[in-house]
Amino acid sequence: MSENRFVNQTLSELQEANRSPIDGYEDSPLLTLEEAVEKLISLDPRIKDYVITAKNKCNQHSGLLTWDESAAIYLYSMPLPDFYSSLNNTLRAKNRDALKPWFSYLKLFMTALKKLPSTQERVWRAVCGDVSSVFVKNKIEIWWSINSTSMDLKIIEPFLGENGTLFAIEGIHGKDISQFSANLHEKEIILMPGTYVRARTEALNFKKCLFIVHLDEVTAESEPQSESNRPFQLIKQEYYQNGYIERLMNPTKSYPVEDSYINLAIVETKKQQQKERQLRDASTSDAIMGSFEEIYGTKTTINVKNIFETCKNQEKKVLVFGRAGIGKSTFCRYIAYQWAMGLYWTHYELLALIPLRRLTTNRYPPLPIGQSYSLLDLVKKEIISIDLPEYENNLLKKHFDAKKTLWILDGYDEIVQNVPSHLECLFEQLLKTPHHILTSRPYQNTLPYHVQMEITGFTNDNIERYVKQFFDQMKDELDNSLNKSQKLLRFLKTNRSIWGVAHIPVNLELICSLWSNEDFIETNELTITSLYTVMIEWLCRRYLSMPNKNIQNLSKDDINQRCEKELAFLQNLAFNGMKNSTIILRPNLLRKALNEEKVSLHDHPHILNMGVLKSFNKQGTNTQIETDKDHYFAHLSFQEYFTARYLIKALKEPLNHQEEIRFIQREKYNQRYALVFTFLSGLSSEADTNTSLNIFWKLILTPPIDLLGIRHMQLVISCIEETSDQSSIPQHTVLLEWIAKCIEDNWSTENKNIRQCLQQSLGRAPSVISNQRIINAFIRLVQHDDSYIRTDVLLFISRINGSNTAAALINLVIIALDDKNERVRTCACTALGFKGEKAATKEVIIKLVSALKDQSEQVRSAACRALESMGEKAATNEVITKLASALEDKSDNVRSSACGALAKMGKKSATNEVISKLINALENKSEKVRQNVWKTLGKMGEKAATNEVITKLVGALEDESEV
Repeated sequence: MSENRFVNQTLSELQEANRSPIDGYEDSPLLTLEEAVEKLISLDPRIKDYVITAKNKCNQHSGLLTWDESAAIYLYSMPLPDFYSSLNNTLRAKNRDALKPWFSYLKLFMTALKKLPSTQERVWRAVCGDVSSVFVKNKIEIWWSINSTSMDLKIIEPFLGENGTLFAIEGIHGKDISQFSANLHEKEIILMPGTYVRARTEALNFKKCLFIVHLDEVTAESEPQSESNRPFQLIKQEYYQNGYIERLMNPTKSYPVEDSYINLAIVETKKQQQKERQLRDASTSDAIMGSFEEIYGTKTTINVKNIFETCKNQEKKVLVFGRAGIGKSTFCRYIAYQWAMGLYWTHYELLALIPLRRLTTNRYPPLPIGQSYSLLDLVKKEIISIDLPEYENNLLKKHFDAKKTLWILDGYDEIVQNVPSHLECLFEQLLKTPHHILTSRPYQNTLPYHVQMEITGFTNDNIERYVKQFFDQMKDELDNSLNKSQKLLRFLKTNRSIWGVAHIPVNLELICSLWSNEDFIETNELTITSLYTVMIEWLCRRYLSMPNKNIQNLSKDDINQRCEKELAFLQNLAFNGMKNSTIILRPNLLRKALNEEKVSLHDHPHILNMGVLKSFNKQGTNTQIETDKDHYFAHLSFQEYFTARYLIKALKEPLNHQEEIRFIQREKYNQRYALVFTFLSGLSSEADTNTSLNIFWKLILTPPIDLLGIRHMQLVISCIEETSDQSSIPQHTVLLEWIAKCIEDNWSTENKNIRQCLQQSLGRAPSVISNQRIINAFIRLVQHDDSYIRTDVLLFISRINGSNTAAALINLVIIALDDKNERVRTCACTALGFKGEKAATKEVIIKLVSALKDQSEQVRSAACRALESMGEKAATNEVITKLASALEDKSDNVRSSACGALAKMGKKSATNEVISKLINALENKSEKVRQNVWKTLGKMGEKAATNEVITKLVGALEDESEV
C-alpha cells in the first residue's frame, strides 16, 4: 500500500493537489489499458509489467465495468509508490501541460469511477502535522484532485507519525472501489474531483499531538457545471483558498476573513449633510424635530450585500472611502469570498479583485508598438495563480465578458499619481467598467461618483467583540487569555487616546498582538507613535530570534543597536518611496537604500524578511532573487512611520539634512503625509533633548502658512495631540488660545467645510478638547444671543467622537436643557440621545426626567427619545413612572415616544402601573399610538400577557389599522 494515497506529507502538498480542476482528458478517446499507458512508458518502463498484472488479477466479471476499466482501478490501487507518486506529483504541478501524457489513462480511470454507484459513508484521510487552523468552521473547500480515503481508520493511523491531522469526512458521493482494488482490506473510497467539503466544527485537539477535523461533503447546487463555468470555478477556488487574513504581527497565524471583518460600518455621508441643511433652514418646531430625527436615522449602517441598492441606473458603480488601516483591503477580500461562496451577487459571472498598486512597469513591461494589455490579461495575472494550459486559456478567453464582471478595484489613491504611461489606457478601461467598486483614501476625493460610501471603522461594540475573539483564538497558547482580554478592554476604556486609535482595525490588531505577548503598557499617555515604536521593537525582537538566539533579556536600546542597519535601511526606503509618491518600491529603490545606508545583504541576508516588507508573489520575470522583486510595506502606516523616523535625523542635525528640512516645509499641508507628520510630532517629543521638538514646531509655525487656515488648524491639533509631554511644546498656550479662537470664529462664517474639518480634528484629539481654554470657547458659544448658533454648537458637540467627548462638554449640553428657547432645548435632548448609553449618568437622567414636564411637546417628545436611546441604563423606577405618566400626555407624539422608550427598557418597565396605562392607551384615537403600544407590550414579554391584554389583542384583530 502506498502511503501517499491516504496521507499527504504536508499541507502544501494537499493544497497544491487540490488547487486546480483536472481538465482536458475528457476529450481523449476511450482506449484499452495497454494503449492508455503508452505515453507513460517513457516515464517508467515497468508500467508494461504492471498493466499485465492488473489485467490478469483484476475483477473481470463484475458486470459494472469493462475489463480495461476494472484493470485501470486495480493499477491505481497496486502498491506501486513510483506509479502513484508520479501521478500525484503531476496533479500538483503548476504546469498543467505536464498532465497531458496521463490524459488517456485518466479518461479510462475516470470513466470507470463514474460508472460506480455513489456511497454515503464516513471515511478517513490525513495530513502529517497540525493543519487544523486552515479548516475553520463552515469554510467550504473544493478538492479538485483524486483523493483516496478509507472506511477503516486503522488503515490511516500507521502513516501519521508522531503528530498529524485526521479528516473524518461524511461522504455522500464517494466511489467504493473495494471490489476492484488490489487491496480489498483497505476499504477504499475515492472522492471525485470537484468534491466540496465544509468543516462541521472547529478542530478537536486530541492529546496535543493529534488533531481531528470533521468535514461534511456538500453539494454545489448553485454551481452549474457547464463548460463556461469551469474557468470561473477556478477563480472561485482562488478566493476560497485566500479566504483568511494573516496577522500582521505573526503571519503564521491566520483567521477566516468573515471573522476578521466583524461589521465594519459603511455609512452614507451625503444624506446626513442634506438633513443638516434642512435643520438649519427649518422655521417651525415640527420641521426642526423631524430634521433632528432624520439626521440620526442616517447613521444606520448599510449591509455590505445591499451596497448597490442606492445606484439609480443599470450600471453599478460605488466609491468606497476609508482612511489608513480602516479595512479597505479586508473589505475587498471579504466580498470576493462572499461571492465565491455564492452568498453575494451571484448574477455576476465573475468577480475580479484587482489591487491597483500592482499596475507597475515591472509587472506589466511595455509591449511592442501596436500591442496593449487587456482586462483579461489583468484577470489572468492578478487572480489566477497558475499558468493555464492552452485549452483552459481559450475557454476563459471565450467566456470572459468585462460587462458581466464585477470589478473590485482596491487602492485608487495608491496608483492615481503613478500610473505608468503605457498602462494609462488599461487604467481608464478599469474605471469605465459598468460594474465596479473602487476603494480609496479620502484625500484623493476628486472622482464624480454618484454613490459614495465610507468605511468608518470599528464601533465600540466591535472593539469589545474583536478583543474577546482575538484572545479566544489564543486560548490554547495563553493560560490566562480571558483575563488578558478583560484587562486590555479595561485599559482601552480608561485610555482615551488608545481607545480612539483602536477604532481602526489594523491598530486594534497590533494592540492585541502586543498585549498578548506582554503587558507592556504601564502608562495612560500611550499615543499611536509610542504604539508603533513598541510594535517595531517587537518585530525586531522576532527578527533577531530567527537564528534561535536568546534575546529575551536585551533592552530596547540593545535591540535598536543590533537592528541599527536594518532600521536605517527601512527608514531610507520609506522616505524615498514617499518622496517619489510611490507605494510600490522598485528594485532600484531597494538598491539605492542599501547603498546609501551601506548595508550588505551578505551581512544581513534576512533584512527583507523583518515582517515589514512584502514582495509580490508572482513577478513578470519569475525571478527568485528577492532584490529584483517589487516590494511594498505590509501596511502603508508602516511606511509613514519609518518615513517619520528618517526625518527625525534631519531635525537632530538640520545643517546636514537640508533636503529633508525642505521636504518638511514643502509637504506639511499635503494630506498625503498627514500621518507622517503625526508620527514626526510624536517622535520629536520622544527624543532625548528638546532640540528636535523645537525645530519641528518652528517648521510648522513659520512660512509657508496655509492661507485658508483649514489644513494648518488640522496639522496643529493633530501634532499637539500626539506629543506625550504637551507642556514642552513651544508656544503651547498660544496655540491652544488660537484653536479656541478658530472654534469661536467658525460660527461667524458660513463655511461648512471648516466646521466639518474642525469637528473631525477635535474628535481625534481628546486631550485638546478637554483643555479648559477650549471648553471656555464652547461655553461662550452656548451662551451666544443667537439661538441658531446655540443649536448648531450643541449639534457640533453631539457629533464629536462619542467615546472621547469631554465631560465638561456633555455638561454644557445638560445646561442647555434649561435654555429659554424651545429649539435649543429640543436640540439638547436630541444631542444627549445621540450619545446614548455613554451619556446615561445620574445627572443626565434626572434632567431628562424634568424635561418630560416641559411646556413644549417637542421637548417632551425629544426627552422620551433620548431616554429610549439610553435603554436599560436609564431604566430607573422614577424614569419608568414618569414615562408611564407620559402615556397620558395630550400630545400623540409624546405618547408614541414614551411607548418607544418603555419598549427599549423591556421587561424592567413591565410594572402593573405601566401595563394598565398601556391598556388604556389602546383606546387612543391615534393609529400610531396604538401600534406603538402593541410593540411595547410585545417587548415586555410574559409579564404583559394578562387576560385583559389578550382580550384587547383579539379585539384589535378587527381593527385593520393595527394589524
